[in-house]
Amino acid sequence: MADSPAFIVVADQIEKFSELNRLQARGMIRLVLKEAGLKADSATAFQMMVVANKLLEAALKRNGMVGETAATIRENVVNALSTMGNADNGQNEPEAMFSRLSKGG
Repeated sequence: MADSPAFIVVADQIEKFSELNRLQARGMIRLVLKEAGLKADSATAFQMMVVANKLLEAALKRNGMVGETAATIRENVVNALSTMGNADNGQNEPEAMFSRLSKGG
């Protein structure tokens, strides 16, 4: 499956503002998402923002970014995500999912 737009934004921001290359940035984010119980192909902008605020800075530090650099990268990621809004428009809310299931799709 293809990665979600929010995942791509986060990976691009990390690659742009850190010393990590594309593969390293994407791998790190996949591990952070796994820690949060999410997947790269379905993570929404809101979910990615929560993950960025709660887990990203520590992951960046584990990957060699010092405190101020990690905080700045996290801020850049959150700012980029905030311009996206919540792309799923409520489609992943429990009521919407159960409604789709009851209709067979």
